[in-house]
Amino acid sequence: MGNLTASDLYYVNVDDEPKGFRTKSRIAIANGFKMTGTSNKRFTPAMVMPLLKQAAIDGGAADMVVVFDTAKNFADLMDKKNSSDFMRNVKDFVAAGGTAILLCHVNKRKEGF
Repeated sequence: MGNLTASDLYYVNVDDEPKGFRTKSRIAIANGFKMTGTSNKRFTPAMVMPLLKQAAIDGGAADMVVVFDTAKNFADLMDKKNSSDFMRNVKDFVAAGGTAILLCHVNKRKEGF
């Protein structure tokens, strides 16, 4: 893989409310990276894994960076089988040269614990 360009970045946003999604969409457009998510009524998180699998098979993964925001929306992280299946697919994508960034929220409360 050569230098990363904005067009190699795919931000999959299934965490934001419509206002946050619109704000991040403007950032994506201004900076040239691709963004989709649940604010697109035709999108579901289940659509992502087949695309990653295909990219790993056809060699496209080497030119891709995929951001999952947030990981819990793609797999039940408390379910060992479900999360293992998800991570196996991510591992295959990474083994084929792709980069996966999984975002998780630890604490959204501003006031702390």
